Amino acid sequence: EIIHRISFEAYPAFPRSIMMSDTAIIDAYPSPGREGKPVRVSFKLGSGKNKLKKPPKNFSDSDFLLFDFEGNEIGLNKKVRLEGTRLGSLQDNSCVTTIQKIISVN
Repeated sequence: EIIHRISFEAYPAFPRSIMMSDTAIIDAYPSPGREGKPVRVSFKLGSGKNKLKKPPKNFSDSDFLLFDFEGNEIGLNKKVRLEGTRLGSLQDNSCVTTIQKIISVN
């Protein structure tokens, strides 16, 4: 398998439902407000650096919270640079990008 290291700017947001374990797969959009074609991304869950705060069972957008590589909080509709790895084709949306680093973009 080919593993691609990628970096891109996006607006992460919750999908309608989330599969969670120690990670969660959510969507990252090219524009705020869930506009454009999303990329599926996987974040580690938690409250530390480069993580997504674990949402409650009946989550809403107000529960969305990321922590960047310095531990700063990032809310919904905030632009971030995501760095990670992706298996397979960059054009195949069924592939998931595993995020290792979250950078706040002002």
